[in-house]
Amino acid sequence: MTENEGGKRERQRQMMDYSKQALELVRRIRPLLAGRHPSVQGAALAELTAIWLHGHVVLGDANQRQELQAELFEEHLKYIWALLEGDGRHSE
Repeated sequence: MTENEGGKRERQRQMMDYSKQALELVRRIRPLLAGRHPSVQGAALAELTAIWLHGHVVLGDANQRQELQAELFEEHLKYIWALLEGDGRHSE
């Protein structure tokens, strides 16, 4: 195995671990959102998204920080659309 292949496998393993951790968080958060008005759910998710984006900084350059946050938000939206178009588990 080449060094490049080893790095790729490590990234894949890490992404699987992140996915498992994310699904565990969703399992724990879901009951907190269940039964709430969709606007309340959306507002809570917006607050969490803003917290997440705020944590991504480029020290000493506010313009680059905004660009990074905009790119991350765009990728986040693509991910959400992919989930909605995926296996249907999010339509429950």
